[in-house]
Amino acid sequence: MDSEDALSIAEVTAADRTPKGKFTEALTAEQNALKIAENRYGPTHPSLVPILFDLATLDRHLALYPEAENNLQWALAILQRNFGNVDIQTAESLSQLASLYFDWGHWEDAEYFQNKAVTLWEKAPQTGTAPLMLAQALGLLGQIELELGKNAKALSLIKKGDGLLENNPGIQPIQRIQSLNLLASAYHSLGKFPEEGSCLQKALQLAKNHFKANAVELADAQQRLAGFYHSQNQDGEAKPLYESALQIYQGCVGSYFGYSSLPYIQKLATAQEIAGQWKEARDLLQNALPSCEEIYGSSHPQVAVFLLDLARAQKGLGQKDAAQADLKTALQIARSFYRDDNPLVIQIKKELQH
Repeated sequence: MDSEDALSIAEVTAADRTPKGKFTEALTAEQNALKIAENRYGPTHPSLVPILFDLATLDRHLALYPEAENNLQWALAILQRNFGNVDIQTAESLSQLASLYFDWGHWEDAEYFQNKAVTLWEKAPQTGTAPLMLAQALGLLGQIELELGKNAKALSLIKKGDGLLENNPGIQPIQRIQSLNLLASAYHSLGKFPEEGSCLQKALQLAKNHFKANAVELADAQQRLAGFYHSQNQDGEAKPLYESALQIYQGCVGSYFGYSSLPYIQKLATAQEIAGQWKEARDLLQNALPSCEEIYGSSHPQVAVFLLDLARAQKGLGQKDAAQADLKTALQIARSFYRDDNPLVIQIKKELQH
């Protein structure tokens, strides 16, 4: 078989397996694609970069963070060698590295690389998709600064990015909604609760304007705004939003517990817990947990998240011993991947103490 055909087959195989949650199979195919491309073009050819990006994405799905780091650093070195340090492609590669470090909880490394990426995007001509890319870069840097406790700086960055989105008619509604949610988080970190609520209200209105009445995007916006109202002791405002979100999530979850359904299962379980439907949430999570373990492996951070949610439902049913056992397992998993200042580790430890 011609190496070009073999390369295409490997890449198509990886692309087919990934949306089905068959990450290990996809990873093997993508690794094969990289070997073929490296033999064909050499180890520093730009054609390797998209393959390295795809490999890093699969590594991140499987929580193989060091492997993702190696692939992204290789891609960055190739781009710098071929195009220099100021090319827009280099900016994208820097952002990929920053995003990896953000997921991994290495906030200082994430800040370092994302600052470089933002600088390059700011210097680029603001035409075509450049304003959107700059807005996304500013948003990610803002999230990183929030994790580092630099809340005022984070707010400034996120506001700047949101302004670019607000004035860009070509963006997708979900992009602006995500930006408003991030802006709300920044306001919350500074105790600016009226501004936080205003952002979440705008996000909900956008969701109503652009999505169907049973869309999960609408339920997400309702749930976030309801959470804000609850935090402000406005439960009369929160209740109908919670109830509407719960109904939408219920319509998204059937009896199939595959990869594509897992995010909806988690959303529904959270909504059920808020509504005090502890048994329903526990049963749903227990039934879905084997699928989660089959897709990701039994010691993956996503399994730790499932166990954390399951423990909350168990506590609601008075099953404290079962909850503590699941939380200890979740903490052991999370600590094998993250530092103690990671949000997941912090959440699990907090639940263990109550």
